[in-house]
Amino acid sequence: VGLVVDEADKPVAGAKVTCWPSDLARPVAYCGMQHQTSDEEGRFRVSAARGQPWNVIALQKGFAEPRPLHCNPEDGVVRIRLQPSTSLQVRLRARPGSKGSSEGPVQYFLVDRHKDVVIPGFSNEIPFTIPSVADGDYNLFVLLGQDGYGEAALAFDRRRTRRMTVEVELG
Repeated sequence: VGLVVDEADKPVAGAKVTCWPSDLARPVAYCGMQHQTSDEEGRFRVSAARGQPWNVIALQKGFAEPRPLHCNPEDGVVRIRLQPSTSLQVRLRARPGSKGSSEGPVQYFLVDRHKDVVIPGFSNEIPFTIPSVADGDYNLFVLLGQDGYGEAALAFDRRRTRRMTVEVELG
């Protein structure tokens, strides 16, 4: 049994909850993965094998994509706390003296301090926006065409801002 709540501990109805055995880094088809939708009180129920640890994640529009939560069925009620959705706008600038381009496509990787890829993506627009960024310390890696590369370190704290802009120098 689990419960999906927001920052104020209010239930989040309609969240898509996915559970999978924790011996797998990411959910893959046919691995015992289970899907549920939280009810009006934010509750969901999965049938996990006793003694087997699980990962669980809940997704809901308007909230940031969280990291998976590691849990055991014996832990009792699993509480998943969702954070409000936030976004990161990325602007690109050519390094002085370089022939850098300002046209897409752009490939990016937003990586958390534990070196887990959090959000990989592509954009054909510059500047571009990365939606649903959770709080944390990140490294952002950007590839533009064949010769544009840049990176930036940033800390995101939704208590200070819901939208952050970072400028990445390409060379």
